[in-house]
Amino acid sequence: MHLTSLLIFAAALFVAAGSPGPSIAALVARVIAKGFRDVFPFLLAMWIGEGIWL
Repeated sequence: MHLTSLLIFAAALFVAAGSPGPSIAALVARVIAKGFRDVFPFLLAMWIGEGIWL
């Protein structure tokens, strides 16, 4: 792999890793709509799902 290809790949990976996914957008929308107390079960399920995925 050429150095330029590696740098382009690393930049794309950095942008993808740094941008929030749909689960974060859903979490923010729920917090705005319902407040933190009603969102805690959703947040807990999200953490459990991420733990299983990893």
